[in-house]
Amino acid sequence: MKLVTVILPAYNNERFIAEAVESVLGQTYRAIELIIIDDGSTDRTGDISAGYARRYPARIHYLRQDNRGPGAARNLGLRHARGSFIAFLDADDIWSSAKLVKQVGALERDRSVGLVYCDNYFVDEQRREQVGYRRLIELHRGNVAPVLFQHYFIITSAVVLRRECVDAIGLFREDIRVGEDYDYFLRLAYRYPVELVREKLYERRNREGSLSNQDHALNAINDIGTLKEFVRHRPDFYRRNRRLVRQRFREYYFALGYYYFRQGRNGGAFGNFAHSLCHGVSGSAIKCLCLCFVPFWLIDAVKRSLWPTDEEKGRMRSVVERENR
Repeated sequence: MKLVTVILPAYNNERFIAEAVESVLGQTYRAIELIIIDDGSTDRTGDISAGYARRYPARIHYLRQDNRGPGAARNLGLRHARGSFIAFLDADDIWSSAKLVKQVGALERDRSVGLVYCDNYFVDEQRREQVGYRRLIELHRGNVAPVLFQHYFIITSAVVLRRECVDAIGLFREDIRVGEDYDYFLRLAYRYPVELVREKLYERRNREGSLSNQDHALNAINDIGTLKEFVRHRPDFYRRNRRLVRQRFREYYFALGYYYFRQGRNGGAFGNFAHSLCHGVSGSAIKCLCLCFVPFWLIDAVKRSLWPTDEEKGRMRSVVERENR
């Protein structure tokens, strides 16, 4: 049985980290080492993690660093990893007991596969399933790089990969604090086939204040930078997927421009709408570009003054219904 190294970065996760660690210890796949990296926490995360390391010295290793972000924390774990396979777990997520045995089995069955991921449940902070929170992006397998370029659907806690893939593509970027996992898995998917276990094998917590939920503009800017770097270093990918690449940038710049526009930041909105048009003509982008010269509050006020209220809609509907009778 080959060793799996589980890398668990944590920053101020005292409320959830014990559940994450227990889900690793409860795996039916037994050849596991767990490396917990405390990314400069100021709460009891370090104490809880160190306590587990003292209780299970042969299985759990605790490392601490100054707060440098999840990319640097995962890299520290990778430098200390001894396993043939590498798995990642965020400190607020929880694995099912069969997760590793099923994913390692998939890697063992096909030596060409570099990464295996799985589906997940969405839960709230109390681990109640968010039934209405449905997945909007389909999950894919095989040569997923073109699809992954369009949509980010591989989540870090879902992943198990081969150690030789890490040796081939290197470490996580440490210069970005959001989206470093997108960059990493995009690089990996460019070089290796990806397999999917179509089962919900972990719980992903959606909670307020998590890093990825804090700044939508920052997320978009980082992702645009990631995609531009990816294409710049892989001209063959651009040649094969020119239309797809242009569409992705057109839509991303438009979405970022509209976000700025809604915030009343018309200068930023104008620049992003213009960038969107550089990647393809769009009537919506042209219209929004012109609207950048008008404050959003004024547009919203005019729209509300011209558009009927719900009460007025009800009155009009009742009139029509009477006339139809």
